[in-house]
Order: sequence, then C-alpha cells, then structure tokens
Amino acid sequence: MEQFFTFHQTTIGHRHIKEHTLCEDASFSLTDTENGFAMAAAADGHGSAIYCRSRFGSAFAVQAAQAVFTDFARKYADQPETRSELFRDAETTRQTARQITDAILRHWHAAVKQHLSEHPVQDEELETMPRKFAMLFKNGEDTATMYGTTLIAALRLEDYLILVQQGDGRCVVFYRDGSLNQPIPWDPLCIGTLTTSLCEDNAEEHFRSHVISLKEEPVSAVFLGTDGVEDSFRSMDDMHIFYMKLLRYLQVHPEMFNDELAMLLPKLTRSGSQDDISVSGIVSMNDLPALLVKFRKYISKFNRKDQEDKHKKKIDMMRPVHDHLKTDLHQCELAVLEKTAAKLGKGTPLTREALEAVIRKADPRLTETCFDCIEARINFEGYHKRYLEVLAQGQKPEEQQK
Repeated sequence: MEQFFTFHQTTIGHRHIKEHTLCEDASFSLTDTENGFAMAAAADGHGSAIYCRSRFGSAFAVQAAQAVFTDFARKYADQPETRSELFRDAETTRQTARQITDAILRHWHAAVKQHLSEHPVQDEELETMPRKFAMLFKNGEDTATMYGTTLIAALRLEDYLILVQQGDGRCVVFYRDGSLNQPIPWDPLCIGTLTTSLCEDNAEEHFRSHVISLKEEPVSAVFLGTDGVEDSFRSMDDMHIFYMKLLRYLQVHPEMFNDELAMLLPKLTRSGSQDDISVSGIVSMNDLPALLVKFRKYISKFNRKDQEDKHKKKIDMMRPVHDHLKTDLHQCELAVLEKTAAKLGKGTPLTREALEAVIRKADPRLTETCFDCIEARINFEGYHKRYLEVLAQGQKPEEQQK
C-alpha cells in the first residue's frame, strides 16, 4: 500500500518582523488513510493597507480547500462505479475542476461573511488606507477585498492528482521517472508584486487548474510554495534543488522533517525574499529511494551549469579591469618613449630593467614617468596572470592541451 507523507509550514517574513507586522500566509496538509487521499494547501494574504484582514483571508482559503477537497474525496471513495465519469475526457475533467474551484470560492466568501458579521469593520482599520476604499468598506461594500489572498492547493486521490491555484506562488511536481515541472498554467496577470485574488469579482474566471492521471503520469511528490519561496532564489532551478534537498532529508530523517523545515524557512526568508513563506506538500514515501537516485543526474547537470555561469560572470567582471590596466600600461609606455627615446636608444624594449636604469641616472624629469610605467607594468602583469588562470579554468581538458 502506498504511504503518503504530508506536511506544511508557514513562517513570518523577516521584513514583517522588522516592521512589526503580522504574518499573512497560511498553510495546511492532511492524509486520510481510511479514504485513500491526501491534500495540501498554501495561501498568501495580500500586503497593502486595503487588505487589512488578509491574514484571516489566507486562513479561510486553506480551510475552504480542506473542506471542499475532503467532501469531494469522500464522495469519490464512496462511488467507485461512477467516479471514472468525473475525468472521462478533457471537457468533463475541466468541468469537475471548475466545480471544485467554484465550491472553494463559495466556501471562502461564506467564511468572510461570517467573520464580518462577528467582527464588524473598525475605524482604526480604515485609517491607513485610501479614502475611496475606506468609504466603501465603512458602507459595507466590497468588504471581501479586505481579506484578499492567493491560494494554491493539491488533492491526491487514488488515480488522480487535482491541482488548483488562484494568484501567484508555485506548484512543483516531481514524477516517478525523475522529471519535474510546474503543470498549473501560469496567469499572465501575475506580474511582479501584482496578483489575482480570491477577493476579485471575477475570481472564478482566474482560478486555474490541472488534473494529472496517476496511471499515465505517476507522481512522487508535490510541493506548493507561496511567492516568498521562489523570490528567495536566483532561479527556478535553485528552488527545485531546494525541494530535492528537502526530499533527501525526508528520506533520512522523516521523524525530524517538520522540525527541520521549521528551522529552515526563517533562514530562507532572512537571506532571501524577506517575505512570509509557506511550503506544503504530498510525498509518496514508497517512491523516494528510487527518485533520489534519479535526482543525482539533475543536480549534477545543474551544478555544471551553475559553475559555468559563475565562471562566465567572473570573466565578464575581470575583462574590463584587464583591458583598463592594459590601456594604462600602453599609455605609460608611450609617455616614457616620448621622454626617454634618446637615453634608451631607438628600439630598446621598455623592460623593467631598462626603466630602472634610467631611474638610476636620477634625472628628475624622467624618474616619475618611469616609476608610473613600472607600476603600470606590475599591475597589468599580475592581473593578466590571474586573468589567464581564470580563462583556463573554463576550458575543457582537450582545449587546455592545445
């Protein structure tokens, strides 16, 4: 029987700590062994003043995903004779996913409405936001905006993996064959700090989804991360490597995994995005040993590319300095030639020894110019040597032999 490990962890952003503001992320995960399903979710409440209750909005989002997923999964388990109809073809699969996202949205709005009835809008909440929104909220209009949040969630059934997303954040899927991707279609409206949200009037149209047939594409692990995760890395490859390292740690120390993640995320936000961070996921423990072996090739390829990129960057940084020192030396040599041609003799190379010989003659008109040239030569030759060494580091063995 397949064994699933689910996890979730949220940490406050380092910037929020410095600014004495609250964490606006939320996350959730669950394994239901009896009914054969697992789920995970992460949500990122918006940060500006008009979203003053987004910390509640993100919590309601993951709760909505939990409630809707649980209801769907139990019905799926109880109706084996009809459940294949839910994913019969592309259109029925799209309709099933749309029913789930619509239900999540309804559940979220119901939670927001309930919270507003129990906790009416307070004047102090409106003080720091633009007057336009303050008046709207005070009059009870568009109050869901105060709870604005993203959501990314996954439900693993016996034969299918259902992925849904509103707004930014990333879903990374690791397959049994060692490949990985981000299968949820990206929303072009999510640019920089801009994102779509559960609070928007047309939120149902911006909910994206993707359903994977586990018989056709066996999945070993799913990671869900709010944008504070990806913004902590230079590239998607770096983020993927981070998740691979988490899987390796999970295989070796499953009992300590949650504690390790709780220690890692504060370090990640401090050195990276400074933003709130949430990570949740579903992992097939049966697949881990073989999957980690396949990761070695990916990591090895990534490390080679990373080294090549670093080497190219170093060369790009050194080249202008090298060229500047070379130009400086050439200008110093021209200055010396103009002043010492008679003393050195025509065609005499401007070696350090020749220049020092001129200096020993103690002609005050020439000494400073020669010293400048000697210094320029020393600077260039030393840097040129280092530059050639760095160039050689990037050559393949056969190129170095030529």
